[in-house]
Amino acid sequence: MRKLFFLILILYNHNVFAEIVKFNCLIYPNDLKNIAFESRKDAIGKIAKLNINTETNEIINKSDSSLNIFLGIDDKIKYDLKIKEKKFPDYKVFTEYYTYEIIRILPLTTTSGTKDFEYKYIASLKRVKNKNYYQTSLRTLSVRITVNDNKMESMYVRLNCPDKEITADQISEAKKDVSDKELLAQQKKEKEKNQCIIGIKKGTTNVKCIKKWEKKYKESFF
Repeated sequence: MRKLFFLILILYNHNVFAEIVKFNCLIYPNDLKNIAFESRKDAIGKIAKLNINTETNEIINKSDSSLNIFLGIDDKIKYDLKIKEKKFPDYKVFTEYYTYEIIRILPLTTTSGTKDFEYKYIASLKRVKNKNYYQTSLRTLSVRITVNDNKMESMYVRLNCPDKEITADQISEAKKDVSDKELLAQQKKEKEKNQCIIGIKKGTTNVKCIKKWEKKYKESFF
């Protein structure tokens, strides 16, 4: 009878502490900013859906299959759990890191044809427990992707995955992206504008710059 009691107690405690932790990460352009536009454009505005099963110690990929190239997981993968504790006078903060590493051989089309490349993924899903409560906003996914062991050209995916419902407006906003060529043009224009603004403030800029920008920006500085 005593053995049966302890068996029931063990099974009860196992079920109490086992859980499914859901990470729903909306992908914005800035989350993939070091990845070329042609490679990232189909991922923008989509949701990376990863479920952590603490009973089986697995991360289960529920995302659209087009995101697998950024996550490294087709179906599911075992994780390693690391917990860091930070003590304060009246409470403790626990940060949980659910990490995985995987190497995949994937075809990549180049100017000389299609070749197989080795993709190495080092990833971490993070959530924070503060004063016995999990913080809804402090939940993230980070992935470093190294191709053919070239660490100098590693790609990084960093996503916020707050424990909140994702709205249609947020998805629409996330889909706003520009090509690399357009982005460079915007950055060049922004740099030129800022240099002109500084010149107007210091009185050192040239006439051409003033004619182009002062009507729009001069009132802010005089």
